[in-house]
Amino acid sequence: MHWTSAETIPGPATLELAELTSMYGVYVVLGMPEKDAENAGIYYNSAAVLGPEGVIGSYRKIHPAGKESIWAAKGKDPLMFDTPWGPVGVGICHDTYCFPELTRYYSALGSRLYLNPTAVSNVQGWKDLYYTQLKARSIENGAYVVSSNLVGKDDTSFFPGGSLILGPCLTLGTEYYAEPIEDKEGMVIATIDLSIADSARKLLTLFNNNSITGKPDWRPDIYTRMLDSLKDTETWKQEKELAGSVVK
Repeated sequence: MHWTSAETIPGPATLELAELTSMYGVYVVLGMPEKDAENAGIYYNSAAVLGPEGVIGSYRKIHPAGKESIWAAKGKDPLMFDTPWGPVGVGICHDTYCFPELTRYYSALGSRLYLNPTAVSNVQGWKDLYYTQLKARSIENGAYVVSSNLVGKDDTSFFPGGSLILGPCLTLGTEYYAEPIEDKEGMVIATIDLSIADSARKLLTLFNNNSITGKPDWRPDIYTRMLDSLKDTETWKQEKELAGSVVK
């Protein structure tokens, strides 16, 4: 299904939609299988990003999950796009719930809004994974999170929806700006104040200077050294050999 319906980005579907985003001056981010224009037989689980200026680009999912890896190659690059309200980051599903590095990366670069097109089925425990991790990404980054989940049946799964808009409040924690819609199609809409994200980050002293130390509490130099040290362990040496490349 994914191979036969995949298109390049830009391609027929995204170019047609780009006419609408240009006409109405809006942004659209949608999930779709992407065909690599330069490498025949390579496909990605992607999010196409369109705006008033047309096709902006595509985010290729960095962490395909489970059987998804049968058809989808791993993406390599984050995607953050500019808007009049500041930069916006994009991730897909598994990227968001199990790999907090991506959301933190965007947030450190100034993104206050993170978009999560996703396909979470109603397997046991889905609510814990879905709602808990979305709240965690918001709280730990002082960021707004918009998540759009599938709803209804396909050949093998049932998707429960749960699309929502959540974000920081003026105290520690997070709140729903648009409550989740489950088990039916619908549209969630909210007006958000991105300056609240700035206030939340100051409260958490993530990327702003701590009033006592004069430095941010976030320490990427330490994390970089920790991650670099992993490359010399036997487990990750073997991973690099299996992948047929050396991580630099």
